[in-house]
Amino acid sequence: MIRFEFVMGRLGRLTIILAIAATMVGCRQRLETDYGPSDGGVGTQSINGFATLRQRFRDDGWQTQDVYRLNERLESLDALIWTPSTVLADDIAGLFWLQGWLSQRPRTLVYVIPDGGSEVDYWRLARRSAPPDQRVEYRRRAARGLAKRLNGEPSRGRPTPDSIDRLWFRGLRRAHAEPIWDVFAETTPQTQTTLASQWQALLEEDSAAIKPAPDERVPADRLRYEPLPPQIDHRPLAVKIESREATDRASTALGSSQVIVVAGGSWLTNFALARPDEPLGRELAAEIIAHSADRAGSETGRIGFLLTGVDSVPISNADEVRPPVSTGMELLTTWPLSLVTLHLAFMGIVACLVLLPIFGRPTRLDRRSPNDFADHIKAVAVLMRRTGIETTARIQISDYFRQVRGETSGPWVLPETLAVNPDSPLPKKPDSLAKEPDPFRENPAQASREFL
Repeated sequence: MIRFEFVMGRLGRLTIILAIAATMVGCRQRLETDYGPSDGGVGTQSINGFATLRQRFRDDGWQTQDVYRLNERLESLDALIWTPSTVLADDIAGLFWLQGWLSQRPRTLVYVIPDGGSEVDYWRLARRSAPPDQRVEYRRRAARGLAKRLNGEPSRGRPTPDSIDRLWFRGLRRAHAEPIWDVFAETTPQTQTTLASQWQALLEEDSAAIKPAPDERVPADRLRYEPLPPQIDHRPLAVKIESREATDRASTALGSSQVIVVAGGSWLTNFALARPDEPLGRELAAEIIAHSADRAGSETGRIGFLLTGVDSVPISNADEVRPPVSTGMELLTTWPLSLVTLHLAFMGIVACLVLLPIFGRPTRLDRRSPNDFADHIKAVAVLMRRTGIETTARIQISDYFRQVRGETSGPWVLPETLAVNPDSPLPKKPDSLAKEPDPFRENPAQASREFL
């Protein structure tokens, strides 16, 4: 027996917070309702996203990745969740490709039939805690979403059909019941004609399309259809399709793989897995994860998420000529890196202009204090040197040594008679000083500093 855990992941709690915040701010707050994405901001914030389901797989040890086309890179996957946003797309070629992919080794394909999402359930739940003046608006939006779900959204001028044929099963859309889609096996011979006519219309539109034979449909009597819990009014929310007997695995082209068809995407969305009052979505997600792990052989498999729209799912064969792909430095010239490269180049030009001396910022010079007495001494020494009168300079220096320092003899001290009569000849320097250079002549500023 599979144990169902009433546990919400981090993304589930985030979805509840977003729902409550949207309710508190009123109807003017934009509600994200994009259907199908399972990654990024839209897949996390949208009530119809599948980011919570993807996180549940990650919590169980699965490695997840996005799938944009069917090619040989899917060989490493153990499971694939296909969430088409409409049932009007021509996905016949993709179904035959996936049938060959399933026949290689045990794998799981989860096909989620779109049913409009959880917008109706969101407005119904939000109306309970909404202010009285906004409940009418919430009821109107819930009714509009219900009408959209029941009538279906037309695409390319075609209304939503009441039944669909998907190679391994048929689906019947009901108007006033949950789940909206009933999944059952096809036993009437009319199916082969319907499939052949669809292929004929597809080949008329695209002559280069793949041409598998219409009789490659899996016989319904060799498949086993097992309803999965939970159920609503004895109607299952999901059906598991696999080979009936071990001897039929080669003939049914499914091999040891299985196909799980979910009767409505609104049971696996972010809102459905985060609802505290409805555990059916979490139980269904636990069933899908458990059956996928059983077929993969371990709980550390790889699973891909495929989202398709009105266009058919793209298929890339190994023999197709692929367009050139930029590598290395060429990536800087392709979108969206080319936009970043343009801005970086502009910022580099601005940086070069700033660093140029003529355009750069002015250099801030060190400002000397006017109170430095050494500058005064230097200025006086320069003036003395410019006068060219050595006697007057020596007399001033001698007076400084006599009056300030109190010296009466020395190399800078002159006789007192010279101070009275400046025209007298200067005394001869001693031999010890005559051999040394005159500091006043060599550097008057430095000699002046030595006086202090």
